[in-house]
Amino acid sequence: MKARKSRAEIRPTPRPDPILMAGHDVGGRLVVSKSTGKKSIVIATPSRRNGQVVGALGVSVSVEKLSALINEHLKLPDDVVFYVLDGEGKTALHRDSALLFEFPSDMGSPTLAGAVQKMLAEPSGVVRYTFRGQDKVAVFSKSAATGWVFVLGKAGAAAAQQDAGRGATPSISRTLMPRA
Repeated sequence: MKARKSRAEIRPTPRPDPILMAGHDVGGRLVVSKSTGKKSIVIATPSRRNGQVVGALGVSVSVEKLSALINEHLKLPDDVVFYVLDGEGKTALHRDSALLFEFPSDMGSPTLAGAVQKMLAEPSGVVRYTFRGQDKVAVFSKSAATGWVFVLGKAGAAAAQQDAGRGATPSISRTLMPRA
């Protein structure tokens, strides 16, 4: 029979987070989990006693598992892309796990770097870029709560040509909500 560890042995070493200790929520920090080694999102809120921060309550969620879950539920066609960038431009969620925690602006495409710059600077809009030889048109919206940018786009030169002058929304909407 394997001996169980005492509560003291399984508690993590206290690592006070300066943001939490200042009394602010952490709404989506990207980290590599020290316990699992997995890329994760941390969401936490401070715990107070008599108005003073005495600890925190939080959760760490695997970005690979969350991305897979989102992809499974959205059932997006292969030519549609959905991803999320954190406030620094790092990929937080993507169906291609090799792209998680990468900076799209550093992937060798000047048009993608420009699109990321626009997405980080504006609250919402449309971007066009080329990635891995494919033209893409995407709509984006930045979360006021987290500063994360949610991106939904369509791959292929046809999408870029079809939407030229009209904005990307009609083609993307038809792809996601085809008529019966």
